[in-house]
Amino acid sequence: YRDALLRYPVLVADRDKVIERAKVKNIFLRDWYRQVVAPVGLDLSAVYYKKGTCPVAEAVSEQIINLPTFVSFAEAKKVLGVFE
Repeated sequence: YRDALLRYPVLVADRDKVIERAKVKNIFLRDWYRQVVAPVGLDLSAVYYKKGTCPVAEAVSEQIINLPTFVSFAEAKKVLGVFE
């Protein structure tokens, strides 16, 4: 189904560097899950989250990038070039 709300997450060692490298090529990668509990900017104490409670989720939130969806084959190849 073409209008499915899918995200394609990828974990990278240096997210900010990858996002900058992509931006130079007019590819706009997203990092919606930059914070362990979404949305970004949420006061974690308001949801009773204590740093260190879930170290795996915290590590993933520092490395995750969402790839673009609904791209052509040529666009997909361009996106993959950012990771080379």
